[in-house]
Amino acid sequence: MSNDSTLMTTWTRVYEDFDPSAPAEKSQHVARDRYNPVTSEVCVQLRLPVTHQKFILAGGIGSGKSTELRAVLNDLHHDKDVLFLDLVEHYQQTVRDPYALERIEAVELIGLIGLAILRFGRDVLKVQWGEHEARFSAALTALARQGKPEEAPTLDIAKLTSAVGLIVGMASSSPELGLVTTSAASQGVQALKAAAEAWTWRVGLFGRAARADQEPSVLALASTTNDLLDHLSKIRGRPLVLVVDGLDRVREKEIFSPLLINSSLLAELRADLVITADLGLVERHRAELRAWDSRDFTYVPVAQREDPLKRDPRGVDFLAQVAEHRLTNLGHPGLISRALLQTLGYYSAGSVRDFVTLVRNVAVQAMINKALTATEPILETVLNRHRREQEAGLKRAHIDCLLKVLNDPDRLPPYDDIAAELERRQLLLAYPNESTWYLPHTALIWKMLTRAGSST
Repeated sequence: MSNDSTLMTTWTRVYEDFDPSAPAEKSQHVARDRYNPVTSEVCVQLRLPVTHQKFILAGGIGSGKSTELRAVLNDLHHDKDVLFLDLVEHYQQTVRDPYALERIEAVELIGLIGLAILRFGRDVLKVQWGEHEARFSAALTALARQGKPEEAPTLDIAKLTSAVGLIVGMASSSPELGLVTTSAASQGVQALKAAAEAWTWRVGLFGRAARADQEPSVLALASTTNDLLDHLSKIRGRPLVLVVDGLDRVREKEIFSPLLINSSLLAELRADLVITADLGLVERHRAELRAWDSRDFTYVPVAQREDPLKRDPRGVDFLAQVAEHRLTNLGHPGLISRALLQTLGYYSAGSVRDFVTLVRNVAVQAMINKALTATEPILETVLNRHRREQEAGLKRAHIDCLLKVLNDPDRLPPYDDIAAELERRQLLLAYPNESTWYLPHTALIWKMLTRAGSST
């Protein structure tokens, strides 16, 4: 193999391994306990002899929540059964309408969770659900037909169940139960893939009014879903933790409030439940989320709070370790130096997803330059492109808001629509300390905000 070919193969492997759309696999995971041990704390609490606990991990997209939620599964499955449901993947690959997730109703999520429980029982535990499945099927069909009974077909629950992909974590069933075969009670973690073509339930439709908890069809589906949970608990003899990732895609109050504030459907599920949510919405409505234990899952602190032009070693070192761990697994630990990785970490603003994207972009630029290792000029090209992407579309009102936060010693955003928009665009990010604080994206501090008059 020629040197050029070997070079391309090396950087191509880096490109493929640093996929920002994919949560880190177990072999890629680096614990973040040094500065924000939220998931460790949640796992400790979930091991307590307390039933039906409800947690919200509140953070921005790209903060690493999905990876940490999978760490919850890997940590807990020896003590409890864990079902992991990825809503983003489900709505993209199975529903084939990713934007429908932004309009999800509480009762629709209850139905989806019910289908996941049915699949876990049927395909992993070999449970014969019998009348429990029949009642759930009738309730889900009635909900789907609500308002248009003559147009909606009868749902095929067996096919819908197969269309729900999930990850299952469980230890062996207790031999004395005699209810689960050795082959069915798999050790460890396994993924059940979705049969996407089997999905026929239309969800997240435009213009549909939110259905109240007291509506008969909603009550029936919630009741039959909880019956499934009760039956599963009786069979297994051990607690169940439901982990639902992707609700942070709900970014509008008009959807968030009926989902988590004005509805108790999720809070009343008879299982432990861990979900994600948008940090800005949770902060604005925390006092109304009385049924939930909400934890802030902030971005990695890469800039110092007192002087954002200085790097915070906790964050830049952590992100460098994330990359070094993956590069070592690939057999190329020195391909990108620690110093360059720290620079990428700083200008990622602490977004794990953005950091992974920057490393991937370095791989592309290295292939273009035919470079054996990453260099300063390669980094400069990648970071300048990254900076321009963050700056695109910003108007004076946005810059004034960002400067207000940057020049505020408390690092707190104003309570207005401009700040909320910047949070949604991940240009105003939350970080951990004794309390949560905010900072403009470090790529904006680099040039735009410095030119615009920051006193930092």
